[in-house]
Amino acid sequence: MPGNFVSLFDPIISAEGDVFFGDYRGVSLKIEAQGSIIGGDITIIGPDAALGDANASLDPDIAILRDSPALILRAGVSSLANPVNLVADGFDDDPLVTEGPLFSGNTIAVENISAGGPVILSAPGTVATRDINGGKIEIDSTTRSAIVGGSLTSGSTVDIQAGDNIILTDDIVPGNINGGISLSSVGGNIETRSIDLGTAGNIDIVARQNVNSRGELRGVAVNVTSNSGSLSVGDSTATQNITFNAAGDLNTGNLNAATVTASSINGDVAAGNIVTPGDVRISAGQTISTGNIINPLPPNLVNPIPTISLNAQNNLSVTSIDTPSANIALRATNQLSSTGNIQGLAVDLNSDAGNIAIGNINASGIVNIIARNNITGGDLLGGLVNVNSASGNILLGRGTATTSLVNLTASGNVNSGDLRGVEVNVNSDGGRIAIGNTDATIGNVSLTAPLDITSGNLRGVGVNVNSNSGRLAIGNTDATTGNVNLAAPLGVSAGNLQGVAVDVTSSRGRVETGNINAAEIVNILAAGDSNIDVTIGRINVNPAGSAIAPTVTINAQNDIVVLSVNAPGGNITITTPDLIRVTDSFINPNGATVSLSTVGGNQPGSISIRHGGGNRNPQIPFIEGDARVNDTAAGIASNSANIVPPTPPTPTPTPTPTPTPTPTPTPTPTPTPIPTPTPTPNEPTPPPTPNEPTPPNEPPTSLFPEPDRPLNPQQLENQNRVARDIKIAPEPIPEERIVTPRVVSNLIDLNSQNPVFQTVFRGDIASQLDSGNLSEALSLLDNSFSGQFKQYFGQEFRQEVLSTREIQNQLEKLSAKTGIKPSIIYLFSRSDQLDLVLITASGAITYKSVPAANREQLMRVVTRFREELTKPGVRGTTSYLPFAKQLYQWIIAPLEPTLKERQIDTISFIADAGLRGFPFAALHDGQQFSIEKYNINLMPSVTLTDTRYIDVRNLRVLAMGASEFTDLNPLPAVPAEIASIARNWPGVSFLNEGFTVDNLTREHQKNPFGIVHLATHGEFRPGAASNSFIQFWNSRLQLDRLRQLNLNNPQVNLLVLSACRTAVGDESAELGFGGLAVQSGVQTAVASLWYVSDEGTLALMNEFYQQLRTAPIKSAALRQAQIAMLRGEVRLEGGKLRGTNRGGEVQLPESLQRFKDTKFVHPYYWSAFVMIGSPW
Repeated sequence: MPGNFVSLFDPIISAEGDVFFGDYRGVSLKIEAQGSIIGGDITIIGPDAALGDANASLDPDIAILRDSPALILRAGVSSLANPVNLVADGFDDDPLVTEGPLFSGNTIAVENISAGGPVILSAPGTVATRDINGGKIEIDSTTRSAIVGGSLTSGSTVDIQAGDNIILTDDIVPGNINGGISLSSVGGNIETRSIDLGTAGNIDIVARQNVNSRGELRGVAVNVTSNSGSLSVGDSTATQNITFNAAGDLNTGNLNAATVTASSINGDVAAGNIVTPGDVRISAGQTISTGNIINPLPPNLVNPIPTISLNAQNNLSVTSIDTPSANIALRATNQLSSTGNIQGLAVDLNSDAGNIAIGNINASGIVNIIARNNITGGDLLGGLVNVNSASGNILLGRGTATTSLVNLTASGNVNSGDLRGVEVNVNSDGGRIAIGNTDATIGNVSLTAPLDITSGNLRGVGVNVNSNSGRLAIGNTDATTGNVNLAAPLGVSAGNLQGVAVDVTSSRGRVETGNINAAEIVNILAAGDSNIDVTIGRINVNPAGSAIAPTVTINAQNDIVVLSVNAPGGNITITTPDLIRVTDSFINPNGATVSLSTVGGNQPGSISIRHGGGNRNPQIPFIEGDARVNDTAAGIASNSANIVPPTPPTPTPTPTPTPTPTPTPTPTPTPTPIPTPTPTPNEPTPPPTPNEPTPPNEPPTSLFPEPDRPLNPQQLENQNRVARDIKIAPEPIPEERIVTPRVVSNLIDLNSQNPVFQTVFRGDIASQLDSGNLSEALSLLDNSFSGQFKQYFGQEFRQEVLSTREIQNQLEKLSAKTGIKPSIIYLFSRSDQLDLVLITASGAITYKSVPAANREQLMRVVTRFREELTKPGVRGTTSYLPFAKQLYQWIIAPLEPTLKERQIDTISFIADAGLRGFPFAALHDGQQFSIEKYNINLMPSVTLTDTRYIDVRNLRVLAMGASEFTDLNPLPAVPAEIASIARNWPGVSFLNEGFTVDNLTREHQKNPFGIVHLATHGEFRPGAASNSFIQFWNSRLQLDRLRQLNLNNPQVNLLVLSACRTAVGDESAELGFGGLAVQSGVQTAVASLWYVSDEGTLALMNEFYQQLRTAPIKSAALRQAQIAMLRGEVRLEGGKLRGTNRGGEVQLPESLQRFKDTKFVHPYYWSAFVMIGSPW
């Protein structure tokens, strides 16, 4: 057998076969063999000074061996550089033994190496060592693998090449390598741990297959490439550039470098936070997802200007981008989203075939957002703001262009907050417009849509608002040096109007405006159907020295009511076949009190009044000075006045009477109504029924009342002067808009930012779990989760803190009353594992840890799971299934033996941050969904949950909702949803204008309800609780004011919100969702994590309320409804919603008749609905 040997003067060892030896200690050593080299530890203590130059011409390694303490091992050489000096006839106890080639791989396998100089290992086969400590290190396995099974220390550079795999098993720590490191695999994988070179050199890694670095990479430059595989690295830092390239998926941790480049040809790119003063360029053949992208330098300090460029062939999502000195360009073939804000010099976002959903944008240059489908965002600030949706809707906050125009264009609806720019253009090709105040500083304001247009105040050089087939409802309008043009066939309602010329036209609707001030022309035309009113404030046309004679023309088919008209030196023409009333007066230049006047100016002026006397028999004459019926309040003054007497009306056929709908009963008012965010108008007027079905996914029409029925002469005679006072301006429209807030919360971040919480709670929880003190850990978990909800909502919820034994007693009592077998599972997410704690009515607490589900990996899979559930294009597939299975294996499977043993059928999850907005019902064990096995609900904590059992099967329901909104998408299925509940449950229902906070609180106090159903929009948004809201007909109720509904006095057992959504991945939004029951004061709440389609929501709610009639507990009712949907028992068929035998069938409203026959088997439709609070 080979033994150890020591040599101070051995020259080069050359053998024709394999070389075996034990440990070696001595001067520089070279072994060259035509076979393999197998040895023990090698220690080089100095150079081989005895070597001369005799063979230097034949062996280039001689100089290295003579001048430095070096080790050179060359196996599998085809020809030896030196004469053979070791033959295959040694004895077993010889230190060196050579034999014929025994290892066909021609490998090198040695133990630890220590050399002060170069270390060179070269072989066709595998090269394997343990620790290496040397100068320059070169390892080359031309056809097989290179393996360093220990530490790697080099005073120079490291160069490792292999035909197959390269494996480094230990970290490379700072100071170990004083140069760069290069790893190159021609045909295999590369696996490393941390490589930290500091500023010593570059890291260059190239593999044909996969690259997997399980630690941090740090160097001057970091370059990693996988030519045909995937790439996975941890955090990476470089003083110069980071470059990652992969053919497949590319996953990185946080990145910090001068520039960052990452590219995946065919796969996904997923990165953590990116910090760089330079360029970020990321491209992917599939999806891109990143954390925050930050440029730490202020604007104007970077030259050339950096670029943040992300290009994904599928979806693209970023957390936020804060790069004030860089241009930003994001492009995705499908969905493009940012959960936070974006700041840059210029911002260009483009989705070729999907939606764009973003937070606020702040740019000094151009903001350009283009999408095929919907665009949803917060406030936009830029030099120029351009937003274009080719076939979807636009929903934004404020839009401000500091140096150029604001341009919003959509195929569907356009909804925004206030708009300000040099010029403002808003265009909808096929929908509605609803915006806030609009100011064009030196250009025009132009709003164009085929349907309704609703806005705040409008100001610009000129103002043009045109609805091709809808209505207008706008605030005050000021055209500073141009004209005001308002046109809509179904009616115009506006505040005060001012311009050089003012033109208001409605071919079939009512015209209502405030005061009108013009320099030249006022033209009001309502010339369509009869029974149309024109109601106007004061009209004043002042030419201010212009040679153009003022002109006022009012033409309508029914009553005209105007306060007064003053057109000095101009012409006034008022024409109607019905009645004219001028109800106010002023003093003209001659000192006369008049209602109509053209006195003054440079022209004589004229007044012409043509009327039909009200189309009545006998006809009503026009009486100057009596404004009660057909007349003026004061005199008429001009150089020529002509009042045309009434002409006989044209006979019209008698119309078929229209049945009068049964009005919704108005509840008796209480002495002190609860205030709402937006005041309710004194006389709310219901919206008209549209002439055609409301298209889907459009905001509601502006609220115009139907014309009053004309009064007969006797009724008119009995009224006094003030009986028909007009409104100078229309009823105020609540100025509501959706603005995605900055993702900056004022509350303390209980998970990562608050050191007290970290130390006292999370650290203690982890310590107790690791020590096996499960009762103490469970108590700390419940206490810490309760504290997070209390902190978020800013109040102390008065609840009793229960011990472990008390919790089990509660569960035991509930089991005895209901026959169900309950359990509670706590989920605690650590950076390195997921902890599961199970408590049941009896038996020991069960604890499992899941190291594979570390925080980063868990959140990554959770995010992908939700994406695959909600993506529109995959609802006919099972793309979600791999993620559903993986999460089941992490969350439920470890506890399943105990669940089966104790016959558990109900699970209440109490989850850590990141999992409170999670569809647990859609987890899958490979055979069936979790909801097919268990009743499932979400609790904030046991402390904050009312666990008493109340039988809901005979409770009364207060069902309320709205199908139309001023600035949110309509919910056309709501009337059918409310009607279905009212048909099957005792109680009271309110729809649309009856859906107010006052009505809810008044009805509940007058006759308490056990169930409150709100079919409306609910938004759980990032930041403080005040950012989230529930939409009522005329106002929004912020989440922090939810207690004002007094649903806890008397307590409501069940609150249902049927059209909610929760911001993805935001911990504060999850607190709002998970705390809905405790904040509202109810025992249980049901809400949705994302907006489900109208027909899907109707299907689930109809089935849920039917199941609620017979289910033993509430969560069982929701489970049965969800199972009925996933098994296809609830479906759309033949224009009807068909449920189980218990669910019956519902005739679909006309607006939903367009949907083809559908089964709701995909979990998108049913798993979004979550029960929060008590399952009982």
